[in-house]
Amino acid sequence: MNRFRPHEVRELEVFKDILIAVEGYLPLDFIVGVFQHMRDNPKGFDTEWLQRAVATGKRVAEAHNLSASDTGVLLTAVMLLETGRKFIGVDRREGSVAFGISFINKVIPGFFTDDEIKTISYCLRYNRERFRRGVDGSFVLLVGEVAMLADVVYRDLASVVVNYVREHPTANADPNEGGSTGKWHENVVIELERSYGPEGFAWQTITPATKKHFRFEINAFQNMVMGTPGIRETLTQNYKRIYSR
Repeated sequence: MNRFRPHEVRELEVFKDILIAVEGYLPLDFIVGVFQHMRDNPKGFDTEWLQRAVATGKRVAEAHNLSASDTGVLLTAVMLLETGRKFIGVDRREGSVAFGISFINKVIPGFFTDDEIKTISYCLRYNRERFRRGVDGSFVLLVGEVAMLADVVYRDLASVVVNYVREHPTANADPNEGGSTGKWHENVVIELERSYGPEGFAWQTITPATKKHFRFEINAFQNMVMGTPGIRETLTQNYKRIYSR
């Protein structure tokens, strides 16, 4: 008789996938600790997002031929990227820095050099911002790519739409105009097409190696975004989710 409930079985499968992606690069105590933090974090991205992110991060590292140590740094930053969402009233980036660096020092002291820890903190603090050459730009840029591609690779239009509206004031403006329909719909559709369509600025800062490696997934997602009815339907279905937190 199976002693595990369906959600417990799924949780084990997700953890197994995460372990496969990062095993050999990071200690088990670190992997388990971050997984538990994300699992118990109702205000943040869930463990299935983490599963996607580390798998995508591994591919980004391969696309750039990163060394084992550099891959470990990249995957660490990816795993810690959304850990700060748990702390209400704290900017999630600064929350991730605070949690991530203290967790590293507590669970795996001495595993990373001081310079590597500084790089990880920069990745957590400046991810999703435009390229900053003065802030260890290469790793910051790669982590930003992973953050975006984690949904793009899996064609999760709903997550892209929800997070875009939450994080962009212009898309978030006047959400009650026409309820979950009306002009608000049209504004978001236009902005998403400008961001993620074939000529979208979301792709402009992606490195050539990453763009080449993910060219099929990126092209498929661009085509999805240009399917305007699909975005409208996604907005309607996720209206409450967008403004739930």
